[in-house]
Amino acid sequence: MDYVEMSAEESSLAPKARARLPTLPVKLLKRRKQVNKDVIKQQRKRSTEIRKRAQKQKQLFHRPAFFISRARRSARDESRLLRSTKKRPPIEVPNRERLGIVIRIFGDSGLAPESYQILSLLRLHSKNQAVFVPISQAMLELLATVKPYVVWGYADLATTRNLIFKRGKTRVGGKTKSLTNALVEEKLGQFGLICIEDIIHELTSLGPHLRDVLGFLAPFQVRPPTGDWIGTVKKTHHSFNQRSGNRSEFISQLVNKMV
Repeated sequence: MDYVEMSAEESSLAPKARARLPTLPVKLLKRRKQVNKDVIKQQRKRSTEIRKRAQKQKQLFHRPAFFISRARRSARDESRLLRSTKKRPPIEVPNRERLGIVIRIFGDSGLAPESYQILSLLRLHSKNQAVFVPISQAMLELLATVKPYVVWGYADLATTRNLIFKRGKTRVGGKTKSLTNALVEEKLGQFGLICIEDIIHELTSLGPHLRDVLGFLAPFQVRPPTGDWIGTVKKTHHSFNQRSGNRSEFISQLVNKMV
């Protein structure tokens, strides 16, 4: 057999065998990816637990000045209630009962017992919570008592729909859940209400099952208002009372900033 010698140039042009890169099974790669996801979830859960523990620890311990300040605020609030009973202006009652929105914007601590009871009755347990209420003379008298801590006005259809769809919640089995048509039908189907739009119609028309709908809806947790409608004490020139109270139809401007 004859062998043909190849030159160096020809040997360099000859095809070379490709080097195989190290590979891993697809199952192993998927397992690694899942492990990484689990690690990230555990880290996020641990961070959340640490923040919650720190917040609880912060709430457990207060300086003496905190209790002194709270007692003084409570005494001032009781004096305000006493003055308001003597010099309360006449309450303007609307010609017909209308749907209203009440938002708690002040009053974390240092409330007089009467103010605390009224806010609890309205289910406004903390700042930046909102509820729907039927505006009547009895309701206006309650709102006048807690005027420094709340702002209220008349809810139109657009504002009601916006608040329901974006912030609507309900309590089921001790847990807060977002509103769904199935949930509405399950809880309020006996009253002929089978979807979220039926709830909105019942609210705006002050229907016969208004109390059932109001009891079904959990208080709306809204954000602090953006813009200069309500600023902090350092950034505003308005007094405390000028930033609370009755806003009539202009309440929709505030709701849109807080939803």
